[in-house]
Amino acid sequence: MLEVRTSQRGETLITIQEVRHLAGIFPSALDVEVHRDDEKFWIVRFRMGQKEYILSTVRGAVRRWRQLDPVVDFLCAHHRDFRRVRIHSALRVLSPDPGPERTFVLEWEAAELKSAD
Repeated sequence: MLEVRTSQRGETLITIQEVRHLAGIFPSALDVEVHRDDEKFWIVRFRMGQKEYILSTVRGAVRRWRQLDPVVDFLCAHHRDFRRVRIHSALRVLSPDPGPERTFVLEWEAAELKSAD
């Protein structure tokens, strides 16, 4: 049974152990979204059906990374638990008039993910 915890913003939190538990019950049902938050940290969101979870530490804080490399390492290590992975990143255009910032989305099916081991 999952213990429901929420962040200060009211987001539902989930640990990696709970993700594995859900993945065991509902194989290949988790989609992963990676975004940068307002403070420029990378956070991982899981979606199963209409329910959304944010990866947390066992102590109940939102798990955040300053760099993207460790996030990709984490995803590769746990890729069997996921169906689809999307990484959202801002794309800056170098031109005299760059205009609004655009979002670049890298998406792949988890079966395509291979760890570097």
